[in-house]
Amino acid sequence: MSTPKLTDVARLAGVSPATVSRAINQPAIVNAQTLERIQQAIQQIGYETNTAGRNLRLRRSDALLVMISDAPSRFFSQILMGVEAEASEAGYNVLVSNTQDNPERGRRLYASIQQSLADGILTFGGHNQELGDLIRNHPIPIVGVNEHLEDLPVPVTTVNNLDASRAIVRHLLELGHRKIGHVTGTTTLSSGRDRLEGFLSELQQAGLAPTWICNKHYNVESGREAAEEWLHLTDRPTAVFCSCDETAFGFIAALQRKGIRVPADISVVGFDDIPLADHYCPALTTIRQPQRELGVTAVRMLLERIHDVEADIPNQRLSGELIVRESTGPPAN
Repeated sequence: MSTPKLTDVARLAGVSPATVSRAINQPAIVNAQTLERIQQAIQQIGYETNTAGRNLRLRRSDALLVMISDAPSRFFSQILMGVEAEASEAGYNVLVSNTQDNPERGRRLYASIQQSLADGILTFGGHNQELGDLIRNHPIPIVGVNEHLEDLPVPVTTVNNLDASRAIVRHLLELGHRKIGHVTGTTTLSSGRDRLEGFLSELQQAGLAPTWICNKHYNVESGREAAEEWLHLTDRPTAVFCSCDETAFGFIAALQRKGIRVPADISVVGFDDIPLADHYCPALTTIRQPQRELGVTAVRMLLERIHDVEADIPNQRLSGELIVRESTGPPAN
């Protein structure tokens, strides 16, 4: 006689294998009648009776896990304020872990969540293949923040990166710039790709081609490296859109050390509107992301999924706002 499988339990209980997995690993999020039916099926066919029975008696943890894939930035810290406020209002604690883009660290962390250390996950940033496989095989309520989780049925909340990037290009065109460059964010992430797409589409609509595209990451060092590349260009753009404020800071600082003035010699735009943007010299023109609202929205989406595992939760795209400050002006004659 073959060993009973999870799919056998699902067939007998009249539910999907994913629902059985949730009942075993996260019983608090499964309807009471469904849970009872699954438990009866487990007992009837003898599917890992001891382990399953123990897990089915586990109580909810009243905790949410925030998984950050790399060193947290000032941008993410603002979102976390919204996450913590909304979670606390709903009676949940928030646990934060930085996986440092380490697949093994992410795998161990996700596996530990299966032991009901948290009722759901908010993931900041993309995911690696190992984590994707775990999510497919061992479902748990999860919501993406700021990035789409490729090929996974996970709802996400983000800013409308396409429209925000188009607004940046329109602003620079209205100032008279026709040679415009872009320092991208990480294009393996949806935010980097979407901002690049918005940048290119708005230029194309204006009948222009990008003067320069520099593929980098979301950090200050990338801005410094991009500035070094810009200095060696024979046809320099008169305006540059950097995919995050920290990159813009690194870019401006490196140019200023070489005697390049912003915005007299070159206009620079960032993205995020972190608190330092308004106090930088020059004050940075940027896209203001609704950071706290992103956190609040993400928690509400996750709680909806926790309370109703079958709920159809659409992605939420929030609007960014162009904030014009001192780092942009007309092109030099």
